[in-house]
Amino acid sequence: MSQPLAHLYDLALRTLDEQERRADALHGRLGPVLAAAALGASLLSGPLIGGGRPASVAGKLSVALALGGLLVALAVAFRLLAERRQPLDRLDPHAVMLELRAAGLLEDERVFYATMIARIQDDVGHNTAAIERLASLFTAMLWGILSMLCGLALAALVG
Repeated sequence: MSQPLAHLYDLALRTLDEQERRADALHGRLGPVLAAAALGASLLSGPLIGGGRPASVAGKLSVALALGGLLVALAVAFRLLAERRQPLDRLDPHAVMLELRAAGLLEDERVFYATMIARIQDDVGHNTAAIERLASLFTAMLWGILSMLCGLALAALVG
C-alpha cells in the first residue's frame, strides 16, 4: 500500500477511536450525575414532604422551579434513551472486499483502502453530529437537574 494512503487510513481509524473515547467519557459521566441528582433530590425533598405547603410567593416559585427542572431533566433523559446507534455494517472489511470483488475492483488494494477511508469519513461525520447532539442533551439535563436542586433547596430554606 502506498505510504500516503496508509497514513490516511491510520488517521481515519484514530479519528473513530477518539470519537469512541468521547462517547465513553460522556457515558461514564452520566451515572454519577444521575446518582448525585437522586441523592440531592431525596435529601432536599424531605423537608417539603414532611412540612406544610409553601405559602409564600418565594416558596411557590421555588417549588415551581424544582418541578420545572425535574420535568426538563426527565424529558431530556427520555430523549437520550431514544437515541439510536448507527450500525457499523458499512465498515465491515469482509463485506467491502466482497463488494469490490463483485465489481472487479479488488485487484488494486488502493481501491479497497480508498473505499474504507471514504466510509470511515462518512461515519466520522455522522458520529460527530451524534456526539455533539448527545453532549448538548447531557448539558440540558444537567441544567434541569441543577434548577431542580436549586428549587428544592430554596423551597426547604423558605419553608
